[in-house]
Amino acid sequence: MASTSKHAKSRKRVLGASCILAALIIGGSSFAWFTAKDEVVNKLSADLRYNVVATENFTPPPPGGWDPGEKVTKEVGVVNTGNIDAIVATELKFNLAVNAIVPSNTAPTAATVGNYVKLTADEVTALQAGSNEVTDGGVAGLHIYKRTDNKYVGYYEVEGEYYALASLTYDSTATPKASATYQTKVAATVATDGMTYANRTTGGITYLDVTYPGADADSIDDDLVFQIELGAIGTEGDTWTHDTNSREFYYNQLLEGGEKSAWFIKSVTLSDATKEGVYADFALDIIVDVASAQVAEDETPTARVVPYNGIAAGTDRPAGKDAQSVSDAGAVTWVAKA
Repeated sequence: MASTSKHAKSRKRVLGASCILAALIIGGSSFAWFTAKDEVVNKLSADLRYNVVATENFTPPPPGGWDPGEKVTKEVGVVNTGNIDAIVATELKFNLAVNAIVPSNTAPTAATVGNYVKLTADEVTALQAGSNEVTDGGVAGLHIYKRTDNKYVGYYEVEGEYYALASLTYDSTATPKASATYQTKVAATVATDGMTYANRTTGGITYLDVTYPGADADSIDDDLVFQIELGAIGTEGDTWTHDTNSREFYYNQLLEGGEKSAWFIKSVTLSDATKEGVYADFALDIIVDVASAQVAEDETPTARVVPYNGIAAGTDRPAGKDAQSVSDAGAVTWVAKA
């Protein structure tokens, strides 16, 4: 963690630079719930002595996916691998791609199966387990099973592959006796502005809840909520200033060369309120933009004011605050941007 031993010196010259960490890409398939991989892309400063980048400790979900309610370790901070001290701010951005499940009266064909929700072998086995097959449904490709509780389940077959049903009815007096609707995938993409952000504290832990409200704004049934556990949030020392319900984080002391900040993110949890059968899959990109400014020695320092205006708001840095001053001990004072 950053020390204060080097900061009995005057600094005021600020040089701008920025880095981007493209982190956490999460996706998966129907019912198995979300697998994960991690991808890091850093844009480095041209000054070889100056390099401030995001760093992380990421533990992906186990094989089989990311279950609702499961916490994934995702610790994120910033490291200064150069030899010039820096003031640092970060901003979270999000990209979400979802495949919503929408019922269709039209069965899949070999030409259209890509638009339907495909079942895994395990899912097919689970549907068959403890059931008796019904063979007189009268709909080609439709496999029907009657459970011991007299409920009917099934799936639709196309060329040896199996696809999920949205609904199934069986009426021995009808012709044909069976009818079904089918789960289709409807794609949507959502950027940062299409989600909402809210802080909450539960059990002494502070979270930033990131919510995609789904296509139905009047219902919570199609909400996707990602619960981001925040780390070292505070106002001084090796902590980060974080305004309520914001996506921005401001490091409260100079980040010295060779040192790493405290984690400002500790984990991400997919809400246990996530409804099964609403989404076939999704892919979430959590992007951590790191904006930093070098603080270098000045031969004739006269002031401690270190403006943070050299990095344009809305491009490579958060817009909310400026680093107004840096103390001898390295403490950074953040103020609302004028």
